[in-house]
Amino acid sequence: MGLFRFDERPRLWFWAAMTGLAAALMCYAQTLAFTGDESFHLVAAQMIKAGFRPYLDFCFPQAPLNAYWNALWIRVLPESWRTVHVLASLETSLAVAMAADFVYRRWEPGRWRLAAAVTAGVLIGSNIVLVEFGTLGQAYGICLLLTVAAFRATIAAVRGNGWFAPLAGALAAGAAACSLLNAPVAPVLLAWMLWNCPARQRWLRGIWFVCAAAVPFAPVIWLFARAHWVVWFNLAEYHLYYRQIYWPHSLPHDIGALTAWLEDPQATLLGVLAAIGLIWLWRLNRSTAPPARSSIFAPSCRPDSFWSWLSRIPLFSGTSSHSPLFLEFSRCSGCTPSARGCSRPISFSGLARCCAS
Repeated sequence: MGLFRFDERPRLWFWAAMTGLAAALMCYAQTLAFTGDESFHLVAAQMIKAGFRPYLDFCFPQAPLNAYWNALWIRVLPESWRTVHVLASLETSLAVAMAADFVYRRWEPGRWRLAAAVTAGVLIGSNIVLVEFGTLGQAYGICLLLTVAAFRATIAAVRGNGWFAPLAGALAAGAAACSLLNAPVAPVLLAWMLWNCPARQRWLRGIWFVCAAAVPFAPVIWLFARAHWVVWFNLAEYHLYYRQIYWPHSLPHDIGALTAWLEDPQATLLGVLAAIGLIWLWRLNRSTAPPARSSIFAPSCRPDSFWSWLSRIPLFSGTSSHSPLFLEFSRCSGCTPSARGCSRPISFSGLARCCAS
């Protein structure tokens, strides 16, 4: 079974729509995409390419995996911001396609199946925040891709294929290794997987998940072994104690970022749809409630702007729809036909909220 399996005609239309979205994102990435903070990440990638080590040779208060990833590609391809933008645009486009494919797979065959999947892709891919920041050299694009991939791998692990458990762990931790804003992804997915796995396989898959989660942090572990206090300063101490020196009002700003999505019409609309989905799924199957409530504690990192939520929204929105979606879709084989039919439209809106806000 391939990752994208459709009937022949719907498959052509689906890929035509996803290709159109990818082309639009690529066009924007090569012409208008820009933010001042991006240069910091591009210079870090250049320095890594030149042989310098983050933390040890230059200050870099960020998780390093995205910088290493960009450094690899500007070594293979021409060293230019355009190369990095192409990479970010492709990552974001693939994340949109995987999310839309998820909607398609949960919809029963019929004339609305393709329409729902394409609509999900358009709602996600046309979100203004995703367009503006998912095409830059910062970690948003790759984090979005890894988060959606971890989402799907966790579902596959619960459905019975245990080999997806370490893959889910590596993908979820990879998002955190690219940006610490995604640190809640791995623990929430792990908790959900343990909640739903059969008792005989629960802890074994959990161990696989945790062991694989250490792999993306190999560069950090290697650097930490050489100068632990320098790495600790860049990843933790700087943010806790020194960031406010040049940004004295950073805490009120960060608190405001928690509610900034309410000022965005797209995020507000999709958020309302997701809230309706949560209420519906709660009434449909009350066993979805504990994972949904546990995901409330996901936002443990400090966001510094509205767009900082872009790549972690698939998990943070679990409070409204993500965790119930996991449970509902992984247990579909045990649901009644009426339950599957009722939850499907709301689940679509929930996924759109998760991946587009």
